[in-house]
Amino acid sequence: MGLLVACVAVLNATSAWGELSGTEWRRLAQIERFAYVLGVVDAWRVLVSVPNNTGRVSPHERSTAALVRCSESKKVTGEQAEAIVQKYMEQNPAEWSGPMAGLVWFAFYKACKEN
Repeated sequence: MGLLVACVAVLNATSAWGELSGTEWRRLAQIERFAYVLGVVDAWRVLVSVPNNTGRVSPHERSTAALVRCSESKKVTGEQAEAIVQKYMEQNPAEWSGPMAGLVWFAFYKACKEN
């Protein structure tokens, strides 16, 4: 129930439906930030598990699949996922105005590239 409340709170905190900036994410309570990051990572898993009937794989699909493989091979927990994003945000304050879903992607890209 607590996670559901956190998800609803995240939706209510957005400036526009489905959009949350890094600055807005930082203002959320810890459980809300956690829920947001898990939601983004879960969406990646869904994206790469849905069959692509076009016969072509876009660069975005390829790179997202690589992030999913990286996180799964390292057995990244929810807490670790949030820590990856938190660390990225602390190191990149100039990017806080950007869309948070993209910042989560860049945080994982950087973490996977470093390891």
